[in-house]
Amino acid sequence: MLDIRPIVVNKDFEVLGGNMRLKALKELGFKETEVLVVDLPIEQQKEFLIKDNLNYGDWDFDALANEWDLSELDGFGLDLDPNLFEVEDAEEVSEDKEDSFNYTICFNNNTDLKKFEKFIKKLDKDYIDYTTTSERILAYINEKPH
Repeated sequence: MLDIRPIVVNKDFEVLGGNMRLKALKELGFKETEVLVVDLPIEQQKEFLIKDNLNYGDWDFDALANEWDLSELDGFGLDLDPNLFEVEDAEEVSEDKEDSFNYTICFNNNTDLKKFEKFIKKLDKDYIDYTTTSERILAYINEKPH
């Protein structure tokens, strides 16, 4: 893979491309690897950083919001929802706005699963005035001393 997509660094040896490959090499105990050193103007380095990570990059949205121009990122091909960078004022959030979340709960064994199922059935019976499982769990938590 390194022959096809080498680790790319600038003249100060800051990694511009291949951070994850470099991390993997370190974890595998490599002490040396070949790198491609490029001498690019800062604007081209920034463009390279974004374009190299378009398909598989993990994005630091705080850094993108504070250190990058959204139109510049868009020009590099990174299509981000501008709403990711806006902070809602708590007063503007409607009381009737419903947020929906999906969770996957994993259990280490069948015994824990059965305990959880029993707990949910108890909630359904004891907190009948609440519509959703989430509301029932919150009511249960609020009644229990912490």
